[in-house]
This record gives sequence, structure tokens and C-alpha cells, in this order.
Amino acid sequence: MKLRQIASHHYTVLAVLDPVAGNAVLATLGDAKRFHTSLFEQIMAALKDYTPTYGPPFAENRRGVARAKRLYEGLSEFIAQNQSSSRRRRGRQTEDEKSLGLRVFFFEYGRHVICTNACYKTSPTPPEAIPAALRIRTDYFDALASGDVQILEED
Repeated sequence: MKLRQIASHHYTVLAVLDPVAGNAVLATLGDAKRFHTSLFEQIMAALKDYTPTYGPPFAENRRGVARAKRLYEGLSEFIAQNQSSSRRRRGRQTEDEKSLGLRVFFFEYGRHVICTNACYKTSPTPPEAIPAALRIRTDYFDALASGDVQILEED
């Protein structure tokens, strides 16, 4: 299993490359960078700035930083919400764009935060997203046990 290091300090944030299930984190972030800048900036503030130093922002409610939420079975998610401050801009958006969010699923292993997959969200979480994240987590532990985990340094 190949992982890309996103950032490292006290905690190391890693993203699974080519997941066996679900949407790849880095590909989804690349799409968000082009089409949903505010969501991208919130997630990157959490992944590159906040989490490496302090760990996932579970209790934090910092403006401009995606927050984290615990789900179940050791799985968590980073949550970025569409927060356009301009009423005029929000008035021109469709209802789906107004409620659009970006989710990056992850789990913690020691001081590693492993991002498994990502998805856009306008209503309930897509039904395949959480099972995909759980499957990737299982595959990670299998690869770790067999010594088949390769970490690529950040670009």
C-alpha cells in the first residue's frame, strides 16, 4: 500500500494513494482546488496546518479550518462546509451548492493520521463512502503486518 505524506510535525498526515475502494483523497482535493476553493482551503488548513501540530481538530471550532468528527469503529472525518460569506454570492448558487460539503475520511494509528478516501456531500453521506473507508483501513493494517506499506514524502 502506498501513502503520500501531506504534512508532518508532532503528527504525520498521510493520504492513501490508489485506494481499493472509494475516491482517492488527493484526486478529490485536486478537483476541489479547481472548482470549490473555499472547501479546499478549509480541508488544507486542517491537513497541513492544524493537524500536524495539534492532532485532528475534534473540539475546535476555528473559522477557516475544517473540523473533525468521530464516526464509529475508529473512523473519523474532516468536514468542510460551504461558507460563502457574501449573501450575493450565496444567492446565485443552487441549493446543492449552498449545502455542499467536502468530507475526508481518516483514522488514527499512533501519531499517524491516515486519510482513506474523500467525497462531496450535499445530504446524507454517500452510502458507499464509509464502507470504503473501513475497507481501506483493514487493508492498511494487513499491509502494515506484512511490511508492505510505502510512504512517499510530500511534494
